[in-house]
Amino acid sequence: MVAPRADGVAAIGCTFQYPTDDADSRPTLYRRGSRNCKPMKRAASSDLEALDLSRTPSLSAAVRAGNVDAVHKLLAEGQRADSVNDRGWTPLHEAAAAGHVACAVLLLSHDGEIKDLRTDEGETPLFLSVNAGSRLDVMKLLLNHSANVNLGNNSMWTPLHRACELNSVACAQMLLESGADVNAADVLHNRPIHEAIYKRSVEMVDLLLRYEADLRVRGTNGHTPLMSAACIGFHEVIKKLDKPELCIVNEREFSGETALMMAVQDGCLETTSILLEMGADANISFEDDGIDIAALHLAAWGNEPRLVECLINVTDMGKIAECRNSSPIIYAIRSMQLQSVEMLLEWCPFFLLKTIRCRSEILSEDYSAIGPAPYLLYYRAEQAEALPALELLLKYGCSVNASYHFEVPPLAAITASAACKEVKEKFIQFLVDQGADPDAGYPWYPINPLPATWYYACHIHPHQKWLIRLLISVSRKCDPNWLLSVVYECVTYIPFIEDEEVPNSTLQRMLDLCLELGFSNNFIMARIWRKFRKPALAGGRQQNQQEETSDIYLTVPEALTPPSLLKLCRIVVVRHYCPSVLRKYKLPRAVNDFLNYRS
Repeated sequence: MVAPRADGVAAIGCTFQYPTDDADSRPTLYRRGSRNCKPMKRAASSDLEALDLSRTPSLSAAVRAGNVDAVHKLLAEGQRADSVNDRGWTPLHEAAAAGHVACAVLLLSHDGEIKDLRTDEGETPLFLSVNAGSRLDVMKLLLNHSANVNLGNNSMWTPLHRACELNSVACAQMLLESGADVNAADVLHNRPIHEAIYKRSVEMVDLLLRYEADLRVRGTNGHTPLMSAACIGFHEVIKKLDKPELCIVNEREFSGETALMMAVQDGCLETTSILLEMGADANISFEDDGIDIAALHLAAWGNEPRLVECLINVTDMGKIAECRNSSPIIYAIRSMQLQSVEMLLEWCPFFLLKTIRCRSEILSEDYSAIGPAPYLLYYRAEQAEALPALELLLKYGCSVNASYHFEVPPLAAITASAACKEVKEKFIQFLVDQGADPDAGYPWYPINPLPATWYYACHIHPHQKWLIRLLISVSRKCDPNWLLSVVYECVTYIPFIEDEEVPNSTLQRMLDLCLELGFSNNFIMARIWRKFRKPALAGGRQQNQQEETSDIYLTVPEALTPPSLLKLCRIVVVRHYCPSVLRKYKLPRAVNDFLNYRS
């Protein structure tokens, strides 16, 4: 997509932004400039900072005041008609901008060569004569003195551009009759007809078309006049901006979008209908960051269900199904338009089987794809329409479990989401009642399948102890002792799969949870302790405090250790001190014997 210009000019066009997985950064479809998508207004000199009067020639001051006698006297005294002020304005610029015809006549009769002099901004007297208070007699006077009708300012904005921007049809008519170039381009490649469209002036567009304005010209971002009109929903002129011999209705802008896509993004039902009547192809798609998007996707993403209804009948669903990493159902869920969701499900229920690429910073580490139900639960669970939307998905055949190994399971999505307690409780219980498997395995843990819900609860929401208790209550096979075995097998097997290692922080939380919930398998607890004791203590090697508290070790609770002297030594001695440090203190003989044995 074309990025916004650094010089502040509002880019014109439609940009698809893929859903993000930050809860505070909602997936959005946005249009640069939207209905006000015209380029930055080219400021006339009269709009700039105040003139420094101390540097203004007396002749210019007299002209600005409209004092004809003073102008006549100063010219007679030898004042130069081409003298300029601090912005490069001559007296004739002042007369043209203010509409003082008599002053302009005196100046031109004194020096006819001043008619096309330009200000510092490149503006001619004729350009400045086209303004909100334009007087046609000043323009006519300048044109009769052969002023250059096509001489633009520093941005190559011609007097005709200015007339169209001001919607001054009379000015534009006079300029065109005097030979103004109807297709003159400014530095942004906009033509007068683009300006007339941005102003939504039917009369101005008709005038320019009578003077054979080229309908194939491209303005900012490669917009034809038809695209510019579609972009703002200017349906009154849509049919006038294409001809059978031109056949430009399906041309694309630089980003690949068509006029139909722009009309759909703007939510313009009438414009969309007219474009379809003109032969717009609803099956054309464009690619953005590996995503294929057609008009139906954009309609589903919007807030106008009637656009979905309008496009369904003219869209080849087979081609939509082939679009990469995009699904109209998921886009309708994003906008939470239940009417659009239901229409799409009735027309093409096979969309339920289509997933999009998972881009969540949390879920994408483990899953490559996300379907309609997980997308709804992860991003939109807290919205009022979420439950009815989920019921619709299930009604039309959406599975409450993942379809394949690396698709996000719905239960994992709601567990990992940022939804509040009440929402999570409601959806977890609802999904389990509908047959969701609470024990579906975490994909990177092949030995003893760790439930994905448990993993995300411990890893993402460690302080939500109620969530783990809820998951245990709906689990068919999991209890604290089983979880102990999972921790043991994690620390035993996972280190051999370096890129897929379960973080120690997650294991620590699972271990703490076992103690809180109650366990009975002391044998596995002891094996976990042996796995995570500090190996550097053996042989009396020194280990500083930073190493002792490193994340590579679990904190083994006292409840895991054997009783009596061995408990004392393993908890207090081995966990906190090196043997060489302890020998500095007066210790019981039994402790010294144990230290000697350990050494």
